[in-house]
Amino acid sequence: MRDYEDVKKSLKTMERNSLIDLLKFICSCMVVYIHTIVPFVGGVSGEIGRIISGFINPVGFFMICTAYFSFMKNFDVEKNRINRNGIGKVCRRMYALYLVWLVPYLYWAVKLNFSTETVTKTIINIITKVILTGGTSIFWYIHAVIYALLLMAVLYNLLSRKVIVLIVCIIHILSLSGDSYYYLVKDTLVGAFAEIWLSVFDTMHVLRGPIFIFAGFEIARNGKKIAEKIKKRNLVFIWLGFVFLQILESVIVKTNSFGLSYANYFFKPFVSASFFIVIFNCDLKLNRRICTFLGKVSVIIYFTHQLIIRAALAVFGTVNAWILWLVCIILGIIGTAIIMKVLEYPKLTWLKRILGF
Repeated sequence: MRDYEDVKKSLKTMERNSLIDLLKFICSCMVVYIHTIVPFVGGVSGEIGRIISGFINPVGFFMICTAYFSFMKNFDVEKNRINRNGIGKVCRRMYALYLVWLVPYLYWAVKLNFSTETVTKTIINIITKVILTGGTSIFWYIHAVIYALLLMAVLYNLLSRKVIVLIVCIIHILSLSGDSYYYLVKDTLVGAFAEIWLSVFDTMHVLRGPIFIFAGFEIARNGKKIAEKIKKRNLVFIWLGFVFLQILESVIVKTNSFGLSYANYFFKPFVSASFFIVIFNCDLKLNRRICTFLGKVSVIIYFTHQLIIRAALAVFGTVNAWILWLVCIILGIIGTAIIMKVLEYPKLTWLKRILGF
């Protein structure tokens, strides 16, 4: 009987992971939409894209996925502790991945952001805004995840849950101070912190990581209990409630011009986390092989689409945004298939580990 229950539980986990992989692919398509259709087409199409992506918050969903799987692989149930060495290996692999993907982007990072600076200033900017935080490109995501994983791994083994929640909330508020609430807190100590941070690192994005990583850890640890206590329908209503609050928040901050930019909102983590919990209650039977492949495609699309967009603009000057969106996705699928084939070569196992394939 126990063997049957174990197998049943294992199949349930695989089904859930397949759904997560599928959603990662959908999220990567959303990210490309936001970087092509929203800026180049705008109007109704742009707003529809923003609204749809707001139901998940794709980047936040990616972070929670990473935290969820990292926790599941590195949490010792008997000792009730996180294996910090295991988390360290995850972070080292991610930073190596960052360096691999950075190479084709470095030219544009310097050209677009530091071309008018002195050599000394350019070097400093590369260290602070590229190497340390990735603030001048989409690569802030990797830094945010790495720092947050390391922070959570330490805090989980040292402090109580209440203290961790307090620390995470403080960092979340600080991340908002240089973004959607910049002008609201500008004359406070929080605003002073934001001024200093922005002058050194360019964006507050790297501080967005802890609350998403904390959410991923908590879902991995208690998601099953939450799903068992709350009915499926109620979980969906909670998720949609947070979506509504996020939309309301965005309208308020934009109408009152509170922000320096509007990439981050207070309710974003709550939307992504509640959506992820909803996934725990889904019983969809999906093709695991296809979903696993699409999960890998999501990684390639996320890291290559900006390069494809910039290359297309450099070569053609102007491009049709809808075609560009599709091209980014299609090339991501083709590129993933090629990479997987190349990685079958035994001497490339190191690259396979870095890419997480």
